[in-house]
Amino acid sequence: MHTREFEIVRERITDDHKPIDRWLVGDDWRWAWGIAGCFQALAAPRSGARVPAAPEPRDLHAQSLGYWGALHYLLLHRLGWAEPHRGLERWYAGGQGTDDPTLRFIRAVWDEDDGLDVYFAWLLRRQPHFDLRNRMVRNAAPTTPMTRHWHHKGVRLGAVPAVRRFEHFDSASFDPLHLTGHFIDPSSTPGGSRLLRYDEHKHHAILMTETMNWYESLVMYEDEMPMSGVHSWKVDVHVAHVGRVGTFRRSAITGLWFTGKHSTHALGHPQCSSGRSTVGVSHVRVVPDIVKAVATRGQTRSTEASTG
Repeated sequence: MHTREFEIVRERITDDHKPIDRWLVGDDWRWAWGIAGCFQALAAPRSGARVPAAPEPRDLHAQSLGYWGALHYLLLHRLGWAEPHRGLERWYAGGQGTDDPTLRFIRAVWDEDDGLDVYFAWLLRRQPHFDLRNRMVRNAAPTTPMTRHWHHKGVRLGAVPAVRRFEHFDSASFDPLHLTGHFIDPSSTPGGSRLLRYDEHKHHAILMTETMNWYESLVMYEDEMPMSGVHSWKVDVHVAHVGRVGTFRRSAITGLWFTGKHSTHALGHPQCSSGRSTVGVSHVRVVPDIVKAVATRGQTRSTEASTG
């Protein structure tokens, strides 16, 4: 598959696929098998990296788990979003325009598959808050009318034709794919890793890990990379069987590690205003327009598919 920016190969799990060791990929392989290819595509967009294909009814269940698991992982661990529903709501409100490579990749893969709206609808029904430091998940606090309003709009969005194309996401159950229970396991521990602080003056370091528990390693090494006011160390993360994962820094506002611009990281956090996130819109005011636009887009794509 060739897009304007990413040249990727879409992969499907078959019966002869060998399970990957949990210690190596950081979670149950059925949810984690597609993550490495996503990082490789982000590191080398024209490399033909293998990325999960959109699940079809005849596919193994692991196809659905890996496809949605990879999207979920990128939002949590690359962008460092504690509340992905809030991050996507603000990004949708801004028209999905971005210079962030992670969001461009998500748009090129899941949005092209009509899958991003499906995931967004699920988040809107659940509105979870992920504590990435303590590896816990809870419900987001309904501190503004926006969160309650989006709960009902998520139900409406989940009824559009694009959502019904995908297995499991038309379910009314809390978490049919168990996404909230993965990639944030409190029992998860860092694997073998090494931190090299190669430029003390500019606060640059390299983190090399043997497993995909690299985020836990970043947290573990924080005492060796103290903040200087609002300025963080910049850490190039490399995973042995994946390659370069990205350059990460720590937010002085959220305390979390992320890659890319801080304005993009801020989208997924309730304590960061839309002004800091460079979206600059009223969340309550734009809700009906966003849902209407998303639902119309899903219906249009469904019509095109049925008439094509």
